[in-house]
Amino acid sequence: MILPLDTHAHIEPDIAQAELVALRSCVVAVTRTLNEYAKTRGRPDQSVVWAAGCHPRLVHEVNGFSASRMKDAIATTPFIGEVGLDGTARTPMESQLAALRGVLKVTAATPRVLSLHSYRATDLVIRELREFRPGAAILHWWLGSPAETEAAVEAGAYFSVNASQAKKWRSLRLVPLDRLLLETDHPFGDRSESSPRRPGNLSHAESTVGAAFSISSDILRHQTWRNLKTIAERLNLVEMFPRDFQVQFLAI
Repeated sequence: MILPLDTHAHIEPDIAQAELVALRSCVVAVTRTLNEYAKTRGRPDQSVVWAAGCHPRLVHEVNGFSASRMKDAIATTPFIGEVGLDGTARTPMESQLAALRGVLKVTAATPRVLSLHSYRATDLVIRELREFRPGAAILHWWLGSPAETEAAVEAGAYFSVNASQAKKWRSLRLVPLDRLLLETDHPFGDRSESSPRRPGNLSHAESTVGAAFSISSDILRHQTWRNLKTIAERLNLVEMFPRDFQVQFLAI
């Protein structure tokens, strides 16, 4: 059985392992700070990737960004997230750019998958992608214009789409199927999802995005797994993923 693949959700780091097992899905759980990520290190979860983050809306976190701390954090995870830029944040854009560039420089030496925030800063994110050309940048809840979306595709970006985004984002069909992933962005992006609202419940996202591309939810699910597997193999990260992810990689 191919499990749902949720590539961007927020989960409390002290959640009981049994609750994650009960999700019956594979989830990338992004964090907002490196201190939050540190609480997850050493957890034995087999169906969740805990990603190391520095959220652009958190002024103190961005201003105190440490490339050495990020480098240390990613020794134990294949994913960095949530990082990026936010045009509405109180955090000065100069500080946001410095932190994001610090992350991109770290991944130039130590490749990792990036989950990128870009709200009201899509043009600046594209500029950074063109400058640094990271090995695997996934644009989370991207709302760029058609021209910006085409530019992001040209820059090598992937796109993780949630149900709320899929209903209103006009550029969805410009995303190549081999660059497409799904997310819940729980608890923020799944308000229109079917009950229960939880990480990994992608039923609405799968049906909505599948309909946009005239493919079934099952075909879409397989495609998203192939896309993540391609990323993991290209960056030599397969063995860093937890067991359940590796099982799914072998199954597709």
